[in-house]
Amino acid sequence: MPSCLRFSVTALRRPTAIGLICRTLWAAFLLTAAAVPAASQIPYIVEGDPELLVGAPGTFAMNGRWSTDARSPLIAYTSENYRGLWITNTETNVTRQVTAERAAGFGYKWSRDGSVILARVAEFDGARRRDALALFSTDSTGSLQLSTPSPRIRSLPEWTSGNDAIVVLDRDKATRIPSPLVAGKMGVEPSESFVASGNAVLRIGPDGSRQERLTFDSAVLNLTMSPDYDHLAFEVLGGDLYVARSDGTSLVSLGHGSRPAWSPDGRFVVFMKTNDNGHEITSSELMIGSAEGEVLQLTNTANVHEMNPSWSADGTRISYDFDGRIFALSIEEN
Repeated sequence: MPSCLRFSVTALRRPTAIGLICRTLWAAFLLTAAAVPAASQIPYIVEGDPELLVGAPGTFAMNGRWSTDARSPLIAYTSENYRGLWITNTETNVTRQVTAERAAGFGYKWSRDGSVILARVAEFDGARRRDALALFSTDSTGSLQLSTPSPRIRSLPEWTSGNDAIVVLDRDKATRIPSPLVAGKMGVEPSESFVASGNAVLRIGPDGSRQERLTFDSAVLNLTMSPDYDHLAFEVLGGDLYVARSDGTSLVSLGHGSRPAWSPDGRFVVFMKTNDNGHEITSSELMIGSAEGEVLQLTNTANVHEMNPSWSADGTRISYDFDGRIFALSIEEN
């Protein structure tokens, strides 16, 4: 603090030279203090160097997603153009291919118990594309096709909050497909789901009814629900990344960002903040944001472009891909 500011406030009221100087310095001091951002309340720090999880010579890995089972060391990933799915055990380094189908690696989702992966797969006849929904077992027991290939599927498939069904938009109609995870179980109550459709976030009720929760001027992308389905995160094409409550209230912008992934306790999202020159990515850093709008920059690496983050179910690691390999950062609360 400037020394003259230690004088009594009476000096500030006197129409003297020293009073004018003090008032000027006081105003400058207040402006400077206001410009200093408050310390972030997001309590995470990175511990140690990144760990290579997937990166065998001659392979290309991207878009890794940790198992939702906190006891599991499994991470799934895809290859270039989102073709195929693989699962690696990060403790034994054993990898197996789950499927070779096209587009399987875009928007895939683990079930809540980590036993299966839900994906939309594609087949092409010239320029014509048809999509189908499929479940892939994570324990080598096979796969189950949930729908026939169709050009009508307009959204990524989503689990309902209770994993009792899979919801997808068939053209503009919400279709619920019973989940084999609850087949034969008694007392299972139908639950809701949320899907991105054009420029809107839709709630699909247990009875298949549709309700717009949020609408924007541009397309809603990469919608993801918190583990307890209390919050959702998504990005808007050409705009910001947002978090909100699942009832559509408490909408908060986290600024420029994409590919959000929730922490297992649902308190934070990790996402990537990228820049490009119109042709390629020129920089990408990992950020952590809160439902209150706070943002913490987790990485600061000019020569490494961390992309497609995923938060491990035990809360201790965040994975990302770079240059065809998948790495993990160890994090802890400070």
